[in-house]
Amino acid sequence: MGHRQAERGMTLTELMVVVVILGLLAAAATPMFGRDRSKRSGEDFASQMARDFQRARFQAIAERLPVRAFVFADRVELRSAIQTANLATPPTPATLADPTSRVLMARDRVRVWDVKTAAGAPASAVLGGTDHQIIEWNSIGQARVVNLAGNGIIVYIRNEQTQAASGGRYRIDVAPLTGAVTLANAW
Repeated sequence: MGHRQAERGMTLTELMVVVVILGLLAAAATPMFGRDRSKRSGEDFASQMARDFQRARFQAIAERLPVRAFVFADRVELRSAIQTANLATPPTPATLADPTSRVLMARDRVRVWDVKTAAGAPASAVLGGTDHQIIEWNSIGQARVVNLAGNGIIVYIRNEQTQAASGGRYRIDVAPLTGAVTLANAW
C-alpha cells in the first residue's frame, strides 16, 4: 500500500487562507467601485433627464397639450397643461400646484447648475433651493424657456463628486424649433 489516496479537498487552514486573500482583494477594490458609481451618477442623471425631456416632447405632441418641465437644482418635475371644459378655450398652463406626471430626482451631489437660452458659460452658482426654470414643449413639439428670451435651450448639469478635469459636467441641448434633445459630456 505505497500509493496514497487522492486528496478529497482542502484543509481548514488552506480554506481560511483563501478566505483572507479574497477579503483583502474585496477591501482593496471597494473604493474603486465607489468612485465609479459616483462618477456614473451624474451621467445617469443627465441621460435620464434627456430621455424625460424627449418623452415630454412626444407627450405634448400626442396629447396636443403643452408639457412643462420645472427644473430645480436637485430635481425635474414634469406637468401637463390642463384642458378646459370648452375645447375652444386654450388649455391652462401647468403650475407648481398641478399634479406631476413624473419627478426625476438627482443623486447626492449631482446638481442642475443652470438653464440658459444662449451659449456661453453657465452661472457661477447652482440654482437655489426654490429657484427653478420652466422648459415648455407646445403641442407641435417646439420648446422654449418660460420667461427667458433667446434661441436655444441649454441645461448644465454638474456632478460635484468628480473633479472638472476628469469629467462630471454634462450639457443637454434642446432645439427650440423642433424640441429635439441632445446630450453632451462636457460644457
